[in-house]
Amino acid sequence: MNVKFILRQYVKTAVNRVFLPIVYKLYSRRPVRRGTVIFADGHHRELPYSMAHMYDCLKAKGMNIELHLSDFGRDSYVQSVKAMLRFMKSYATAEYVFLCDYYVPAGSCSRRDGTQVIQLWHACGALKRFGYDAADDMSSFYKGNSMKNCTLVTVSAKLCEPVYAKALGISECAVKALGVSRTDRYFDEAYRADCVRRFFEDCPQAKGKRIVLWAPTFRGNAGNPRLEGAEAINEVQKRLENDYFFVKKLHPHFADSYGEPVTSMLTEEVMAAADVLVTDYSSVLFDFMAYKKPVVLFAPDGAAYASGRGFYLDYASIPAFHAKTADALMEALECACAGRMAVSETEYDAFYNKYMAQCDGHATERIIQEVMKNGRN
Repeated sequence: MNVKFILRQYVKTAVNRVFLPIVYKLYSRRPVRRGTVIFADGHHRELPYSMAHMYDCLKAKGMNIELHLSDFGRDSYVQSVKAMLRFMKSYATAEYVFLCDYYVPAGSCSRRDGTQVIQLWHACGALKRFGYDAADDMSSFYKGNSMKNCTLVTVSAKLCEPVYAKALGISECAVKALGVSRTDRYFDEAYRADCVRRFFEDCPQAKGKRIVLWAPTFRGNAGNPRLEGAEAINEVQKRLENDYFFVKKLHPHFADSYGEPVTSMLTEEVMAAADVLVTDYSSVLFDFMAYKKPVVLFAPDGAAYASGRGFYLDYASIPAFHAKTADALMEALECACAGRMAVSETEYDAFYNKYMAQCDGHATERIIQEVMKNGRN
């Protein structure tokens, strides 16, 4: 770890623990701007998919919406501080603040009464350990809790409430199984059809082939991410190229590392066109199950991952084809694309209902009702 990196971390700590709280305190002397909604994210310069449906619904209701979107990992430090400053000024008087990931500025101060902070989160279910349950997730330099001001964290099922409360370091009463907003789109037939149409316009060479979506997660942490299984995927892709079309959607940490993707469509959009999902420990498997399509879990490093980061569930119990080698992966894909499922429909549905019960196409409506109810109390 070099000196420059360490110094930057100390400067960031000073900004988050001293400068931002002062700005917030000064501007919070002003009255709350009733009906003002902020969508804030520090990982994207455009509105994240996890926020998009909520944004559309609130916009349709005539809410006054402000966007505070940055990519702190790529922006210069000066740009990032300016963005944080703009956010803190608005945050101090906003009535509603929506997040979908860690956003350090939101937890840098003591939230005033009259402001609700709603964490939509970017994952469903409860698969791999994260947050305070995973050493790799939390920087040793960061001593605060970016989630401490959340008045509501929405999750996909009742079973997930205690898991998220512990992992995010917040009270369980703030975590509610109302569903995950973005999943509402998966139940919209017009949306699904549009995704399929756009996919084949983008990838006409995929027509007549089985569509395989590979969407793995990363190992390690954001500062030093690692990818497993790419060589085996490439081998299987070559062996099956006549009848199968592979779409590789990697975690954003690898965005610049593996060449140009075959389509600019988002993973969540490609799911509508895919015949099968191949993943490892990514929560995308829960999203994909909303389509009732087969999943292949390709995890060559399964034992090491289980003893390292670990899981909230029995990995072997996930109703998917499991593979650790290229040969096993190829066999699983051929089974899945022949219309076979790894388990019975009853077992598949039971798993979905256990971890995704509130993802039924009406999550956004429930979340808005809950937020408005809290605002009246």
